[in-house]
Order: sequence, then structure tokens, then C-alpha cells
Amino acid sequence: MNKIALKNGILLGLVSTALILLIYIINIKLYLNEWLIPSLGTLLALFFMFFSGRQLILSNKNTKFINIFIITLITFLIGKLINLIFVYCLYHFIDPNLAALTKADTIRVAEKTLQAIGANDDQIENAIATIQKQEFSPSLIGLFQSYLLRSISGIILSIILSKILMRYYNIGKQN
Repeated sequence: MNKIALKNGILLGLVSTALILLIYIINIKLYLNEWLIPSLGTLLALFFMFFSGRQLILSNKNTKFINIFIITLITFLIGKLINLIFVYCLYHFIDPNLAALTKADTIRVAEKTLQAIGANDDQIENAIATIQKQEFSPSLIGLFQSYLLRSISGIILSIILSKILMRYYNIGKQN
């Protein structure tokens, strides 16, 4: 069971890292898009988590809910850990200017959004001033906090996927 989770978790981390790097190289604006990478990351995670659970079930039809849950969660956690390490390296070693680009893009999006909802000039200036004070280069503590938050979504996805897999493969009562 652990070999399946380890293998698929590493694959998830490598594929998602390669995808992020490819998007970054092709078009930095796509990389900065606030929904593209999280959406693709979630889809990749679901695929590899499903694949891990499926492999476990096919190797042991008498498996229990908890085993499917654990294998899908471990796959998710390993993949996201590799991904976060890469993001740290991207911002600190590969492209130290990326934090400034991210901040500028965040200011642009915030200004556009605030104008769209009818905020006055003072509100927009205050929001921009607040953003400018923030650090956009990820710290190790910030990445750890992000990892913990992503772990919560990993737990939720693992529960849902485990239940779906159990129903699809007609596995007995849940434990």
C-alpha cells in the first residue's frame, strides 16, 4: 500500500511541477493567473489519488475505507510537498524577481476588481498600499501553513474519492 502511495505521490509532484514550469516558461501571465494553476493542480491530484485508490482496490478487493482513505491522502500529501518545494525554489533561486511580478499583478487585479465594484479612489489607494506592504516571496513558514491548509482539502478529497471508489467497486461496508 505504501509503495503505491509513494510512487503516485512522487508522480503527482513531478507532473504538477513540470506543468507549473512549462506554464511559467511559456507565459508568465498564465503562471500568475489566480485560478489556472490551482485548478490544474486539483485535477492532477484527483487523477493520481483516484489511480492510487484504484490500484489498491484492484490488488485487494477486501480493502477497507480507511485503507483507501490513507493511500489517497498520502498520495496527495507527497505530491503537494514536492510541489511546494519547487515553488519555493522558483521564487528564491530560479527567478527571484517573480515575487515582484506577482505583487504587481496582484495590484493590477485588485485595482481592476475594486473599480468594477464601484470602490472610490481612496479605497483603491488604501488597498494598493496594503498590498505593497506585503511580502510576496514565499517563506518556509508560509509554505508550511499553505501545506497544512492544502492538507485539509486533501483530507476532504480523500474522503470523497474513497467513498466513490468503494461504491464503484462494490466494496463492503465502510469501517
